[in-house]
Amino acid sequence: MFSNLTVIDARGQSEKMPTAKRIKKQLLANIREVCQFLLPNGYFDGANWRVGSVRGEDGKSLSVCLTGELMGVWNDFAEDGDHRGDIIKLWMMVRAVPFPTALAQAEKWLRHRPKADRSDEDPASLGIKMASPITPPKIWDVRILESWRAGAQYVRDNPDLKAALDEWRGWPSGTADALSQRDAIAYLSPCRDPHCAFKVELPHTCWLTPVGYHARPVEDPPGGKASWYYCPNRKQNGISIPALPFVLGGDQFKEADLVVIMEGQWDAITWAAAAGWLSPTCPMPPGVTIFGIRGSGTWGHLLKYWHARWPAHAAFLLIPDGDDAGRAWHGEFAHALAQRAGKVVILDPPQGRDFSDLNDETPFDPTAIQRLLGKYNLPIIK
Repeated sequence: MFSNLTVIDARGQSEKMPTAKRIKKQLLANIREVCQFLLPNGYFDGANWRVGSVRGEDGKSLSVCLTGELMGVWNDFAEDGDHRGDIIKLWMMVRAVPFPTALAQAEKWLRHRPKADRSDEDPASLGIKMASPITPPKIWDVRILESWRAGAQYVRDNPDLKAALDEWRGWPSGTADALSQRDAIAYLSPCRDPHCAFKVELPHTCWLTPVGYHARPVEDPPGGKASWYYCPNRKQNGISIPALPFVLGGDQFKEADLVVIMEGQWDAITWAAAAGWLSPTCPMPPGVTIFGIRGSGTWGHLLKYWHARWPAHAAFLLIPDGDDAGRAWHGEFAHALAQRAGKVVILDPPQGRDFSDLNDETPFDPTAIQRLLGKYNLPIIK
């Protein structure tokens, strides 16, 4: 069913990588938590963690670099001799254990560490270029908001339309109703030139703010295919919003155990509906978030705008479209994700097809989804 598979373990390292190198990379990916765990009496001082010495007392003679090429390098000026080194040597000195024991202890800590609060983390230290600041109230224009509300209400009040959407997309009955109850879908200008639209939300540390919508005409033009567009956009509205992904369960992303990333909102909804996670009467199950990337090349916006809510060690399942652009996810996107993931699994549909196509051919159900997750040792969400 899926033609290609990539599995990347914790922090992007293959199982064949030497243990010490793999563990060191994982520790550096969690450098702040490592310092707080090993030397809890220390404090953040700009790009360094400071404490008295390797014995952990109050002070500032020992510093650990938290960013850049020297990340994890430390110096202890409170002690005579060669009291400096990398993050694994720091573990050895603080715990007073030999190299093999330090590796074993660090690996165990990485598997069982508590989920961290990353709301104040500097994304530059993760190699993520920050996006330009956005002021949501100036983006969610009153006229656009009114248009959205009218279109969303039209869907809620139109059971025939919701049934037609379910049939068209091959969704279980009630899926479109579940989307409308979540205010996630709208039909704009339904009597003249109907456009199907999905809400765009901007994540903050503790909440999501609606900032616009992503839409396309319902009818394809003669001999062509309708194009998606964002609203607001600079050409029509004088201001643009970023190409943020469609999201289900975004409010629980920070605590997610499983994150599913599809190419497009249709596939994301199809997966959620097939799994039994999208119901008009029940919330999304805890521990799962589903993203629909708006085109294969916009994954950088996920890393830019969601970094403050990033889960500490979630597993990521990626299912792109079966084309060259989708297969590119096996490269930079997968390895960028893996720096902050417990595991990354990428499944490719056959050439020219996507997950919705596979679901049309052989419909998935909750049992099939759970079996697929179990096959790749991913968290099973019921």
